[in-house]
Amino acid sequence: MKKKFLTGIFACILLLTLGLLTACDGGKTPADTTAEDTPAPTEAPTEEPTAPDIEAPNDEETEAPTEEVTTEEPTAEPETDDGIPLNSLTIGGADIKEYTLVVQDGGAACVRDSADELIEYIEKATGGFRIPEEASDREIVIGVTDRDTDKVTAARNEVKLDGYTLLMDGDRLYITGSCDRGTMYGVYCFLEDYIGVRFLAKDTTVIINQDEVAIPADIHTTHNPVFEMRDTYWYDMRYDQTTANHAKDNSFYDSSTPVSDIGGGIGYAGRFVHTINLLQDLPYQGNVQPCLTDENIYQLVLSNVRKWLDANPEATIISVSQNDSDPGKLGCQCANCKAIDDAEGTPMGSLLTFINRIANDIKDDYPGVYVDTLAYRYTRKAPKNL
Repeated sequence: MKKKFLTGIFACILLLTLGLLTACDGGKTPADTTAEDTPAPTEAPTEEPTAPDIEAPNDEETEAPTEEVTTEEPTAEPETDDGIPLNSLTIGGADIKEYTLVVQDGGAACVRDSADELIEYIEKATGGFRIPEEASDREIVIGVTDRDTDKVTAARNEVKLDGYTLLMDGDRLYITGSCDRGTMYGVYCFLEDYIGVRFLAKDTTVIINQDEVAIPADIHTTHNPVFEMRDTYWYDMRYDQTTANHAKDNSFYDSSTPVSDIGGGIGYAGRFVHTINLLQDLPYQGNVQPCLTDENIYQLVLSNVRKWLDANPEATIISVSQNDSDPGKLGCQCANCKAIDDAEGTPMGSLLTFINRIANDIKDDYPGVYVDTLAYRYTRKAPKNL
């Protein structure tokens, strides 16, 4: 009996230590515990949840931690119960409510659209301030306007491709690019980097909570894209221009839409891939590849490449690529094609010879246009010399 009682005391000391570490509430006190009350070792797991009960000598002290937890929980939450993501927004030390908006006239629709979204998301982020479009002492200036200064013009001249510059000059914040698409990207990046907007998907846009945003009076940043063409081939972006614009995806496939309508971009003349039959005025047919050393086929394809480019003067890429094929299917196996492929160690040899010839023949008449093809299925292996 004495051994059991000592075992119980050691168990109580252990449980008391655990209780002090976890600061949990309980019901039993050490005074309530006897040797008979102490569970057998096999029963310990069932009593574990009540172990912290032993930490306090009376009920009054066991309730104190509970009261602290319940009173601290509401104060631990972010103070955003009013639903306003941004509690303070200043530009150059002045509150956003002192600013108005100036947007360029005569630009692509995408510039106007991005300005409208700037108005919309600033209103949502600040809980109701809708920035007016009018002249004032403090302005956010979007695009090319009569507000441009030498500093702004010089900064814009440093922008490459569809990049943008963001800078303060006096009491004006300028967002502008060397092309309309760049200006649009500048607006969206401003919304993301400073206002906290996240364009996550076609149907999902959120504004993250920030206590305060202070845009400095000496801000001057220029962003030039690393990749000239950006394309994820995600359907939301391929078929929804706004989603593509938010993600800075600048490729397009619909040649019926003038590139100028969307502020520029990288577009194809004609079909995206698998064009070789169409360029021969033939219907598309998988697993069937033309002879790439046949001069008549070459001249017909070259003629249609020129026609496609003439019909799409804003396009910057034309695809001259093989038809789709099943694994193991090869291109033309005539003696001339096979001789090139054997010398290059791959069927890409005859295809790339054909492509390079097309590119060389059109380079003077269509400067800046790329000819692309596919390293796909049987043409995946790179040639030895080309």
